[in-house]
Amino acid sequence: MGRRIIFFASALVVMIGLALVIILSVTRSPRLQNAVYRVTNTAPPVTNRPTDAPANANRSPYTPDRQAIIYVARNFTERYGSGSNQNGGRNLTDAQAYATAAYGDFLGAQIAQARSAPPPKEYHGTVTRALVFNVLKQTTAAASVVVATQQTVTVGTAATVQTKDLLIDLVKVGADWKVSAAVWK
Repeated sequence: MGRRIIFFASALVVMIGLALVIILSVTRSPRLQNAVYRVTNTAPPVTNRPTDAPANANRSPYTPDRQAIIYVARNFTERYGSGSNQNGGRNLTDAQAYATAAYGDFLGAQIAQARSAPPPKEYHGTVTRALVFNVLKQTTAAASVVVATQQTVTVGTAATVQTKDLLIDLVKVGADWKVSAAVWK
């Protein structure tokens, strides 16, 4: 009886450990996140449409490219727009994973500037949530998106909430969409 319990407990611990390894590897890799997002957001075919409806009546406007564009826009915006004067540009480092090489270099210059700034006297931080995505234009190789955000800005101990829009230009690099420019409006 005791050996069975030890065997089942060991098996349970191994399965939990494998699940944690998988979860951690997916959460730390934007490329794996994109792959999981594409797999989980594939809509099944609709077969119950009325016989007089056109064949494309139930097609979603969210093509795989559009889904990927929104995914990258959301993740880039929330990382790019969140940060503090005490994190040394960590938010920009996280945002670089979604940027083209040229825009990544631009973000690298901003990171260097944030790290060389004098130590802060008072805490200043921003948490950004992407709320609404408006794809202005989309081709097979480029897209422009306006992301409406809500930002909680904390100075010292006082927090205020504001809304801002971020205009993002994306280009397709291989199979992935990457941010080539971003401007707060």
